[in-house]
Amino acid sequence: MYNLLMKELKLGVSPFFYIMPFLTGALMLIPGWLYFLVLLYFCFITIPNMFAGYKTQNDLIFTTMLPVTKKDIVKAMVSVIVILELMQAS
Repeated sequence: MYNLLMKELKLGVSPFFYIMPFLTGALMLIPGWLYFLVLLYFCFITIPNMFAGYKTQNDLIFTTMLPVTKKDIVKAMVSVIVILELMQAS
């Protein structure tokens, strides 16, 4: 599971998406900004673009060829999304 998580963090996710939580988090410094929109930016910009990147890189096909269970593949992908969301919340 740890190796799959590292694969997702190093190969699957573009480095831009590690900066995106801080850029969208900076929107909270704007007075009168609707704070729930910051989380919506993450959900509607980052997550769909991550999965589009997975599709263009054929990451799912590569991952299914590895000797791991499908359950671990899903856990790793969900864990990456949770980690990025926690980066934005902090």
